[in-house]
Amino acid sequence: MGNPLKGMALIAAATIFAAATAMAGQIVELLDGRKAEIEGKKLFLVDMDSRRIPAPEGSYETKDERTILVKGNGIEILSHVTKPR
Repeated sequence: MGNPLKGMALIAAATIFAAATAMAGQIVELLDGRKAEIEGKKLFLVDMDSRRIPAPEGSYETKDERTILVKGNGIEILSHVTKPR
């Protein structure tokens, strides 16, 4: 039998890619009030004059409870799941 963790890693990678693709071209609002736009595998911060600036590497929290990680040549979009108490 194959390694089940390898299969889970492939599923997780596919899910992250699918989330980034599904959100492509979407404007999101960050927790600090700034706007950002996802285009392909890149995140752009939108300034007061509606100019798009490539987001520096780092973690960006959105008001819809997602985290966008910018690293290297791409992004990862993580959804926060709240567990019932």
